[in-house]
Amino acid sequence: MSTSVLIGRRVRVGLSDPWDFVTENGNWRTGVITNQTETSGSSRPLFGIDLDEPVEAKGKKAKSIWASFRHAD
Repeated sequence: MSTSVLIGRRVRVGLSDPWDFVTENGNWRTGVITNQTETSGSSRPLFGIDLDEPVEAKGKKAKSIWASFRHAD
């Protein structure tokens, strides 16, 4: 299955590292996949995700992120 069919799908993104980031933002966020790109030399595509609620780190907020699968299998 092509990963491009995932654009427009709602997702739940798990946050795991670094610890202080998870402490500040919680373990997960929900959002919608808006973009996808293949990375050279990697079997893991990157997904652009517009989050329902922003994440925050060091006083800066982000409503859009790039994420990848944690495991390729």
